[in-house]
Amino acid sequence: MKIFTLISILLIGVSARGQNPLSMGFGPQSSLSRERREESEFSRLLSLPPKDPLRVVNGRQVRANSPGWVRFTGRVEGIESQRIVVRGNFSNYFGPFVLINFPDPCWHGRSLDLSNALWALPVGKFPQLDGPDLPILDYGKIWTPPPVLPLTEDQKKAIAVRSALLSEKALKSNQEDADRGDAYGELRMGERYRDGDGVAKDPRLAREWLAKSAAQGNLAAKRELSELP
Repeated sequence: MKIFTLISILLIGVSARGQNPLSMGFGPQSSLSRERREESEFSRLLSLPPKDPLRVVNGRQVRANSPGWVRFTGRVEGIESQRIVVRGNFSNYFGPFVLINFPDPCWHGRSLDLSNALWALPVGKFPQLDGPDLPILDYGKIWTPPPVLPLTEDQKKAIAVRSALLSEKALKSNQEDADRGDAYGELRMGERYRDGDGVAKDPRLAREWLAKSAAQGNLAAKRELSELP
């Protein structure tokens, strides 16, 4: 009875402070739920695509998560010219490393965490006078597509000629298929005469070819035939 009274007083006190007694985190259920949320968030961060996915290293365009590349995290400890000293981890390494070609603004103490989705390529060791050599990670240069140049007149003419040849070839194929009773060929010739596509518009021939195709059970031909004026 005393224990029950004590619990009741405790719950009443919590309610009086505006807190929900059921959300206070008593027991293992709350801890388990929190762990699951943390695991879910960790998995989400790991699945983020690489920041700046296309890079250029040694004149070659590569994807930032290609084989050999590593995902890194850490905290900036020093900045020297084009080199950044970071204390963090990548793969199975934990400790300081040198980051080169990193394009983002950096300052002492900046955190580079999982949400940044940062990848780099291990390229060697940086010698130290008073300690072991530090791993070097090359972020690479961010690749940007070259500007699209306008077509020259010769290129436009070449495209037009090729397009005309392809259209002529397609028309010939459709006509040959239709002449031998192919339902799709008949459908296409009906559409061509209806639209003036490669041939002069002719509503009579359009209806004739569509009717032949519809008679063979072509559903598109039946629908388009019913839509003719």
